[in-house]
Amino acid sequence: MEKEIVVNGSKIAYFDEGEGFPILMIHGWGPWLSYPPYAKLRKLLVSQGYRVIFLCLPGFGKSSVPSSRWGMDEYLECISDFIEQMNLKEFFLVGHSMGGAMSVRLAVSQPQKIKALILLAPGVFRPLRFLSVNFKSLHPITIGFFGYLMVVRIGERFLSLASTIIENFCLSTVKLIRPKKVKNRPEEKFKKVFKKINRRLDGFWKPQRQFFFQKNKLMAKILKNIAGLENTLPYLSKVRQPTLVIWGENDSILLGLCGCFMGRIPNYEFKIIPGVGHNLQEEVPEKVVELMVNFLKKLDN
Repeated sequence: MEKEIVVNGSKIAYFDEGEGFPILMIHGWGPWLSYPPYAKLRKLLVSQGYRVIFLCLPGFGKSSVPSSRWGMDEYLECISDFIEQMNLKEFFLVGHSMGGAMSVRLAVSQPQKIKALILLAPGVFRPLRFLSVNFKSLHPITIGFFGYLMVVRIGERFLSLASTIIENFCLSTVKLIRPKKVKNRPEEKFKKVFKKINRRLDGFWKPQRQFFFQKNKLMAKILKNIAGLENTLPYLSKVRQPTLVIWGENDSILLGLCGCFMGRIPNYEFKIIPGVGHNLQEEVPEKVVELMVNFLKKLDN
């Protein structure tokens, strides 16, 4: 059952299910494939005897949108205050994508509370500072990520404009060359064709736009703050908790970041799930839970 709590003036929606040792889950950036979020993953963990706490970060789900352009520090402060209000003394921490980067920072700042860390396709980037940028120091995935954002933003508008220009040109041409005595109107067929084209274009761009930019311009700016200006890499070597890193084999978004973890986290296990992408918690929740539970059980032995 979804609940609400007020943290420093912000309404936070969260789920608190099951009994046993608590697992706190932090989600990634994009909208969830289904709502309630991560429902099957949470249910499976509860069935394994854990208490599962999932909070919707400000700006996501039914939580209130931040009143200003937040960065990583503001989100971390919000999560820390949530932990205090929930009176969580010890817990396992699970973070997906952007939530993985936040989880790394939390593990470093609260080592006494977080007993183990599980990162699902974690989003860890080097900062992208255009004013003082050394391109040789940038991770290729960081450059590719921002390149993709530009494609989503500019490509959508360009193709939409191109489609409109071509449609108007074709309709004008048809009207000029159509004999006046011909009763059927071929331009109507052109309109149907371009309507179908525009519908397909929108079907491609809409999920990309919703994923990265939401419907709120402020959230788009927050994404740029977190993904472009934060540097999580130095924190990896400071993680002292046992850590499990899980990636999907077909994760075209962040799989190239696997190398960031090699040798950086002192005590970690690395697993790749074949045939799945970035949203592995939605695609194969049973396999994800199996890996998680096996990892956590080993800590008790």
